[in-house]
Amino acid sequence: MALHSVGPGSPRKIPVQSRSEATVDAIYEGAIQVLVEAGPRYLTTTRVAERAGVSVGTLYQYFANIDGLMAAILERHLGKVMDTVARICKGQRGQPLLTMVQALADGFIDAKSERLDVTQALYAVAYDLKGLELIDRMTGRSVGAIRDMLESASDVVVDAPDRIAAVLHATLAGTVQIALNKGPHTPDIDELRHHMRHLVTGYLGSLFPQVKTGTT
Repeated sequence: MALHSVGPGSPRKIPVQSRSEATVDAIYEGAIQVLVEAGPRYLTTTRVAERAGVSVGTLYQYFANIDGLMAAILERHLGKVMDTVARICKGQRGQPLLTMVQALADGFIDAKSERLDVTQALYAVAYDLKGLELIDRMTGRSVGAIRDMLESASDVVVDAPDRIAAVLHATLAGTVQIALNKGPHTPDIDELRHHMRHLVTGYLGSLFPQVKTGTT
């Protein structure tokens, strides 16, 4: 295993063997469990290493400190969400406009709620990690994928696709964050999906009244 020059959200040592990958995965999961159960104030390398079943020295081989570890977890989580967005947008190219955005809304919610505990825990620490640069980078990737999808709509020519894509991304990210954030009640994912479909199709329907609505 070789050491590589990596960014702040990447492990210090890149795992190139399956055993090393499993170790990093265990550290990630251990950190998430401590964060979810105890909160960020009690997130220490000792607690994470104990929960992950590794030594503190092993943890330090991969991450310089807790902030580096949590930044890596945030990057992995956001990367998976953006992979989902990119995959859906690519798969929806050439479809009617409202079909596209309903599929996008469903997929975004599904990706963010797949590990609801992870999503909620990372919402609580993302800004403390100075993750704005990472979030901006992921936002740019998302907006680009949505723009390319919109430009391929089969039933309408989308003017200002960059602007509309930015609004759609901000609407999805902001609304879903508020809806899924920790609260007194477990969010109803089906209900959230239903409302987000109406939100995005209502927005685009107002811009392009010639398209047919058909939300469910």
